[in-house]
Amino acid sequence: MSKKQLGAAPGDENRAGTVDSRSWFGRLRAQPGFRAAAVAFVLTVVLGIGSTVAYAYWGQRNTVAQSVSTVRADLPVLGGRPACGWSGVPLFSNVVISQPSRPSTLPGGAAVIMDVESPAGKKSYFLKDAAAVRLVSLGGLESSLHWNWRLTITVTTAYLKTVPTQNLQLIPEADIETRASQAPQPASAYYYASFTCNRL
Repeated sequence: MSKKQLGAAPGDENRAGTVDSRSWFGRLRAQPGFRAAAVAFVLTVVLGIGSTVAYAYWGQRNTVAQSVSTVRADLPVLGGRPACGWSGVPLFSNVVISQPSRPSTLPGGAAVIMDVESPAGKKSYFLKDAAAVRLVSLGGLESSLHWNWRLTITVTTAYLKTVPTQNLQLIPEADIETRASQAPQPASAYYYASFTCNRL
């Protein structure tokens, strides 16, 4: 017979039982699947805290980014107005648009741009510092025009996603965040196989 069947040997009743004397943690630890349950619990807690912290951090950054993007200086209004004229000979290839006067400084991210609108749509160009612009020098403009098309030319300030460094660089409309609420009156020109300031 085994000890279990016979009962405890004499004198064993005074010895503390090894199982009964264990603490609650010891008894819990002896249960099957304890380790897997403990690991799952720890991961749940850690990942839960991590996601909460990450969400709070994202929310804080998002709030700061929105605050920074909405606080901008008003775009300055240019003085005077653009004018269509000629420079040199032959006249048709040297039609120029003189720029209105610009402020000495512009807010960060702002630039002076020239919008040339025709029946084909609007093209925008970055104006770095030239006092006058030859229309024939505006890339992609002449090839989009047809005989007898009128051009409306506006020079204004705008906030750009990235301010170009090259003068007369074509600016995609998607890169223009906002134009000044006020702009000088536009100048007019026409296209008859080349540019002119007045109808022939």
